[in-house]
Amino acid sequence: MRATTGDGSLIGYSLAARGLPWEFEVWPMFASTAWFWLTSVYPGLLLTTSNTATVLETMQIPAGASQTANELEGTSSVGAMTVKCIDPNGTLKQLAAQDALIGKVVQFQMGFPSLSIGDFVTSNTLQITQVGWDSTGMITLTCSDIQRFIQGQQIWWSGGPAEWSPGQTAVQPVGPAAGPNGFPVSQNNPRFVQGNPVDIMLAALQNELGVGQDPSLRRSNYVLSQLAPVYAEQQNYDPLPPPPGWAIFMPGDDSTLINPNRYIDVDQFLSLRDSQLSGDFFEFVITRPIEGEQFIEDAILKPLGLYLIVGADGRLPLKPLKPLPYRTPVFNLTAGNIIGIPETARQPIVNMVTARMDVDASDCTTAARMYDGQLTYQQQTSLELYQQVYEQQVEATGLRTNYGATMRSWTLADRIFRRHSFAPPVYNLKAHLASLAVESGDLVSLTHPLLVDFQTGKLGVVNVTCEVVDRRPDYAQGRMEFSLLDTRFLNLATAYQIAPAALNVPAWQQASAANRGCYMFVSSAASGGTNSDGTPGNTIY
Repeated sequence: MRATTGDGSLIGYSLAARGLPWEFEVWPMFASTAWFWLTSVYPGLLLTTSNTATVLETMQIPAGASQTANELEGTSSVGAMTVKCIDPNGTLKQLAAQDALIGKVVQFQMGFPSLSIGDFVTSNTLQITQVGWDSTGMITLTCSDIQRFIQGQQIWWSGGPAEWSPGQTAVQPVGPAAGPNGFPVSQNNPRFVQGNPVDIMLAALQNELGVGQDPSLRRSNYVLSQLAPVYAEQQNYDPLPPPPGWAIFMPGDDSTLINPNRYIDVDQFLSLRDSQLSGDFFEFVITRPIEGEQFIEDAILKPLGLYLIVGADGRLPLKPLKPLPYRTPVFNLTAGNIIGIPETARQPIVNMVTARMDVDASDCTTAARMYDGQLTYQQQTSLELYQQVYEQQVEATGLRTNYGATMRSWTLADRIFRRHSFAPPVYNLKAHLASLAVESGDLVSLTHPLLVDFQTGKLGVVNVTCEVVDRRPDYAQGRMEFSLLDTRFLNLATAYQIAPAALNVPAWQQASAANRGCYMFVSSAASGGTNSDGTPGNTIY
């Protein structure tokens, strides 16, 4: 933003993100440069009254926005919260009359009277979806988390990415692809979307749904809602190109990502892509627009064993079934901060997984698709124990056998069995507001003398590492409600490193205890995976 020459007399700002030839340069005065930067990057900050900082001391403490995930289906609920307050100065009434509040992104912060507002802790970042007036004369603000951005919008309106004109035969590209060609998607002009599934999801979010794009350039939901029925009834419409000025992500070129993105934890997406999912390649042949949330959840998240959660900062990270390595509990839940005795429930049982892949791309893209490949995996011990089949079906339209569909489906089945084949315990508890910073997907330590330990059959659990699978804040009552999955029953392996050759790490029998606990060693398959001294070999999971 700031460039100086010599004695610092030249100050300039250029908004190159607008794209040539619409690039502006303001110089050399600081006042004009600062004004241009503020109005360009934050147009609502200075040009509307809706962002004026006003403290409303008459707000009722709300119940809070909770989020519930269904990890088997790759789905998660959209958290919502209703805030009520009186409006003695008429500030909110004026803004409501101008519709200036609808769509604004707001933060719900908590603190103590002695703290300055800057020291308050952000517990939720939400978008105002409704402004009302209740029977008691209070203003009501209904807010939802930013997952609603991906709801109700259709994606993949155009064919592509190769150039095409009516009468030509569409050619499938080689390598990653996600771009449009400007003609309506159809069976003759399909949209070929292929590459790493995380890249495909980022392309759908950024390029198709506009998540993170300049709000002033956002595609109108009203236009989308009008075009959808036209397509359904007439199968004849004009494709909807990205608005001018949008940043378009090209899979394979991370520099084209909007990063940082105020709505997506892009770095976490990329870290997961480059680690657990580094070898995955999905291939979609799309012949008609698809609802964005449905595509992301059914075609990408569910086959990969992922789901989206919403952080306190309002950004979306990915939560995998396999816990990330080297993580430690972020909070200790004990009898001192737990209200009452935790209740114990069980995860749903799944002991059979059927994965369908190699979809028949010759038919139109519909809910009923034909698949050329199907694999079924069974957890035999669970089947014998419960004497009943509990099946989970996964239809993966992007998985292809020649791109590792067998290994991906086996990995998914293994992770589902670890979490569900023997119904591991889930602890439902209420805790004091001190646990406010704990988020969905975090690991916590649980200690309680009156909780039955299902592993030992005795009363009392001590320092048990649990994963937060459900979080329900209740600010009005000053407490947090959690559902915690006991990770001891997941048979998780330790994360080991691959030793670089430069370290000259010796074989197992000569390796030190530190090396054995840090690095992966090759064990003998002939002896059942044991090391030379008979100890069990390191497990890859």
